[in-house]
Amino acid sequence: MLAAIVTNCAAEHSVQKFASFSLTSRTVPRNNKLITLEVAVEGYRSGSSIRCWISEHSGGKQYNFTHLLTGAQETITFQVPKIGYGRFNALIELIDAHGRIVDYRKQFFEVLRVGKKPYLNMVSFYVPPIGTKGEKLLNQLPALNDAPYSGVAIPFIGYNGSGPVPSYETLRPLLKKMRNILEIDPWPWVSLNRMLGPWKDALDFEGLDFNDDIGARKKMLAVWRMAVRAAQEWNSPGIVFDMEFYKRYRMYNPVLLAKARGISVEQTIRECELLGEELAKIIAEEYPQCIVWSLFSRLDHTYTRKDTGTKVVAVPGYITLGMLKYARLMDIPMKFLCGGENTLHYTSKDVDQLLHKITVRDNMLEKILKEYPDHFFWQVL
Repeated sequence: MLAAIVTNCAAEHSVQKFASFSLTSRTVPRNNKLITLEVAVEGYRSGSSIRCWISEHSGGKQYNFTHLLTGAQETITFQVPKIGYGRFNALIELIDAHGRIVDYRKQFFEVLRVGKKPYLNMVSFYVPPIGTKGEKLLNQLPALNDAPYSGVAIPFIGYNGSGPVPSYETLRPLLKKMRNILEIDPWPWVSLNRMLGPWKDALDFEGLDFNDDIGARKKMLAVWRMAVRAAQEWNSPGIVFDMEFYKRYRMYNPVLLAKARGISVEQTIRECELLGEELAKIIAEEYPQCIVWSLFSRLDHTYTRKDTGTKVVAVPGYITLGMLKYARLMDIPMKFLCGGENTLHYTSKDVDQLLHKITVRDNMLEKILKEYPDHFFWQVL
């Protein structure tokens, strides 16, 4: 289900235009699909109508319907029994009494199957990390079996620190006990923040440790491999990937990161993509079907380069692209799930606001969704 207020695309000098617009889809008994439009028209004039075109996201079948408006605000529901399940693009046109298109909106949405339930994954910093507080964690896990969650993110080592990484064999007995206790899915949680260097000495080291100058890259990749292996042995859907740069947020900007590391922006972008490629290679070796549930992708956020005037995405975005490119190239069945922390945020005042955020995010990421349809997703699979 999807609803939103979208950017106005009104033709210049038009008297009538959309003041607001939302689209929702739902499936009712006997697999009938309903499309509901809620529209408000600024400068409404009698005789105006709405025409909606719906096409499959893959470019296949197309459906359309028209409705004569009776006022400036109206809710319109259409039954589209022949439409299937999956992803669709909608084009909604505002037509005046003379048959001219005076405004239009585009919308990306998905029709879900009846009975498809949401997958709730608990992500909390109150969950102790496996590598340092494993025994404490064992005492807390039974409570999660009675909670309304399908899975829980469990920090594998922790989101910062520069200490030694324990071997997988050392942790294996603990991991087996955890799996025996939990009735829900355990998702190993890995933090990219570890590549920013030692927490106490972070201010003495600028940017990501691409070249393993302080050993942070090697340790982070070791934790990543153990987490992916644990997910496979636990029969868990995948891992949680946290790409937040705690306390070092300005390093999201690849221009500033390049300056801090003394290299070009192009080289910085390449280093980020190579890191993503390395993460995907490990998944291919340990657990090819792994889902990487990232708290965000940062592909929705851009910076403008002063030297060229061109836009670049945030550093985590290029790491994400590195994973996606390699997965597509090597036909790895892994999937990257964008959690939307920076677009949906932690809370919404009501369902309408949440649906609006979802639509804005989907429109931002529509190009990536089309480019990597088998690997990049924005909702639970």
